[in-house]
Amino acid sequence: MSVTLRMTRMGRRKRPFYRIVAIDSRKRRDGRYIESIGFYDPMPNPSLVKVEEELALKWLRVGATLSPAVRNLLKQTGVLLKFALEKANADDERKAAIIAEWDEANQKRLKKIQDEAAEKQAKLEKAAEKAAKADAPAEVDAVTAPEPEPKPEPEPEPEPEPKPEAETEEPEKAADVEPVAEPEKAVEADAEADSSKEAAE
Repeated sequence: MSVTLRMTRMGRRKRPFYRIVAIDSRKRRDGRYIESIGFYDPMPNPSLVKVEEELALKWLRVGATLSPAVRNLLKQTGVLLKFALEKANADDERKAAIIAEWDEANQKRLKKIQDEAAEKQAKLEKAAEKAAKADAPAEVDAVTAPEPEPKPEPEPEPEPEPKPEAETEEPEKAADVEPVAEPEKAVEADAEADSSKEAAE
């Protein structure tokens, strides 16, 4: 049986999470594995990698093959460097010096990745803030703009005064009623007519 160190997927949909496992090379990717030696979480920035060095070295000593992805992860964590020094039979002082140098370089690499991630996040926040400010002035102007003074209502025009009913009705009555002679004048006119009759006779 040939053993391979490779990753098996564990996370949910759109949220991958991988275990680094020792597995029979003939098994499928997510099949039953022999032993788990660590995990890899690609979602955070920088990604999280944890490897049990002793277990990984144990499988490397017995000739386990590595998938390309696991080889990169073991290289990042320094396991491959320790295995190479072990194979080269380097003395302890040399091992310690090389590992210390590698640790320093690895710390710089991690710091650079973190700085890049922080800079990227700052740019995103700045862009979001700028977009928010671009939208905000219109709203602020609408809120802070002074309310227009209400226009004074025009004074109602005075209604024309109605004419007295007597004035309006009198001409109509005068037009309808025929003129009547005064009583005294009528009596005088009758008397004159009688006297003229008598004189004629």
